[in-house]
Amino acid sequence: MASLPRLLVVDDEHFNRELLARIFRRHAEVVVAGTWADAAAAAGQPLDVVIVDQRLGQHTGTELARVLRQAWPGLGIVLITGWTDDASVIAARAQGVVDLVVAKPFAPAELRTRVLALARR
Repeated sequence: MASLPRLLVVDDEHFNRELLARIFRRHAEVVVAGTWADAAAAAGQPLDVVIVDQRLGQHTGTELARVLRQAWPGLGIVLITGWTDDASVIAARAQGVVDLVVAKPFAPAELRTRVLALARR
C-alpha cells in the first residue's frame, strides 16, 4: 500500500488551520503551522505539498511560497486566497512560484481532490 502524502498547512488563523487539517486528515499526513518560523521548521521535513494562506500576519503566502520554491523546487505549493486578482498572486502563479491558486470560499471536496492530485504528480 502506498504511503499517505505529507501536507503542510500554513495559516495564522487557528480555525482555518484546523478546517484544512480536517479536510485532509483521512487522506494525508497533515502538519500545521501558524507562523512563518513554524512553517520553515516543518518544511525541513519531507513534504509533498504546502497549502498556504495568502494573509500571514506580517508576511504573505506568496513570500513564503518564493522561499519554499527556491529551497525545494519540486515541492507542490497551493495558495489559498480571497484575493485572486491581487498582483502578487497573479505574478506568483505566472512565475511558477505556486502550482495552484484556490479562491475562498472553496468546496472542501474539490480542494482535497486537486491537492491530492498535485501530491501524486
